[in-house]
Amino acid sequence: MENGLSKVDVARRQLITAICLFFANGDPVSVFTLAANAWEVIDALCNKRGVASVSNETRSHIPAADDLKRDYVNSPFRNFFKHADRDPDASINGFDKYNSDGIIFLGVEDYIRFNGKSHIAFQLFHFWYLAVNI
Repeated sequence: MENGLSKVDVARRQLITAICLFFANGDPVSVFTLAANAWEVIDALCNKRGVASVSNETRSHIPAADDLKRDYVNSPFRNFFKHADRDPDASINGFDKYNSDGIIFLGVEDYIRFNGKSHIAFQLFHFWYLAVNI
């Protein structure tokens, strides 16, 4: 049994696992779920500590009626993946591996800003993402 896991420790581990699965062509639903969970924790920690996060910069560039978490992270895929109370027999289309890369990027960038250091997996993802998304 592990002792002393902090929120940032858990978020870091989820994000590392998401990145490893992403590059190994692992299950995209698991990648997305881990990345979104990690991002949500890191985003909250940045906001609590007043860290100038990329997520908050992103919020300043989306329409005022939209919410980054609700409209871009949770909807439609994350909510579909974690809830079955309203639509137990539903299915969803349009999801693939690359629905996760933007969320991973936000998590990586915000983690680095929050923690002041980076894991090697974060650095590799960061370079890959910037090369692919010029």
